[in-house]
Amino acid sequence: MTVSNVGTAVTTVALPLVAVSTLHASAFEVSLLTAATYLAWAVIGLPAGVIVRRLPLRATQVAMDLVVRWPSGRSPSPGGSGS
Repeated sequence: MTVSNVGTAVTTVALPLVAVSTLHASAFEVSLLTAATYLAWAVIGLPAGVIVRRLPLRATQVAMDLVVRWPSGRSPSPGGSGS
């Protein structure tokens, strides 16, 4: 979880800086970038939470474990340690 939090923090700082330095974005355009990140959470995250809450917990956990591990080619470990 720490790596995810660091990635989020870097993106929060780096995205506006890249927009200003490379794309010559105005202050309004940079504020739209920031607003878009919160809008995506509200539009996708909140409804997804409601939908997932209605599904069986164990089956959802197993399915999400498989989805997360599929791109890396690792199989889920029975102990849940992930190594």
